[in-house]
Amino acid sequence: MCELFGFSADREYAISNLLQAFFEHSYCHKHGWGMAMYRAGNKNPFLAKEAVPAYRSAYLYKLLKQDTGIVTHLGIAHIRFASKGNVSLVNTHPFVARIKKTDWVLAHNGTLYGKICTNKNKNKGQTDSEKILCKISEAIENCTKKTEIEKLENTLAELTWRGHMNLLFTEGKSLFVYCNRRKTLYLHEKPGRSIIMTNPVTNHGWKPLETNRLFIYENGIRIYEGRRLDSDILIESEWEDYFRNRYENYAAIKETGVFQKCKKNA
Repeated sequence: MCELFGFSADREYAISNLLQAFFEHSYCHKHGWGMAMYRAGNKNPFLAKEAVPAYRSAYLYKLLKQDTGIVTHLGIAHIRFASKGNVSLVNTHPFVARIKKTDWVLAHNGTLYGKICTNKNKNKGQTDSEKILCKISEAIENCTKKTEIEKLENTLAELTWRGHMNLLFTEGKSLFVYCNRRKTLYLHEKPGRSIIMTNPVTNHGWKPLETNRLFIYENGIRIYEGRRLDSDILIESEWEDYFRNRYENYAAIKETGVFQKCKKNA
């Protein structure tokens, strides 16, 4: 599986050391790296990604070792272990979609099965992750700001049972965080600063993110804690019938081992 990194703070921080520790995990996640970093007063991110292992990237090394390093108050980073789509730039996270005249950036950890997005023209690559962003775009591009959160939560609720779906996404102001598997995304909070990671790079201060609930951070502070999106939890004996009834390619899913993983995490 891939790994995620998210950062939200009330001021700009130099986070090159933190990112370097994160990208060192690319020895086990070799299929690409990417980041989207925002500077104060600018909703357009600095976007960088390559379909090569982060530990072998001369470009990433220069970014991290330049005089100022990476300075940001809001950012997302990703290292990829491919499960859908070939190893190429078009399939490398994070993905960007123009929604209501604003660029939304998304990175995903996990694998989803079944039909996700109906508009194939919005997808440049083959990943389920890019299709998630497409689905979010379909849900909110015509809604009002007042109903945007409700639409987002309804979309996440629709997708969450399709497999493993941990998400970080942003429109340049807020960091949206969602996790649907226990102990697969961790949070480190300090006054005015919040860090989210798949695998923590320090030994203290981390706590597992609560599952199946949308969280929103602004300026390092959690400003929104959504409703639970798993009101109908399946017991172990129901998983097989659930997958068989929902997906035509049930046999292929079972062969991948996702069935056993779902039972384990239920």
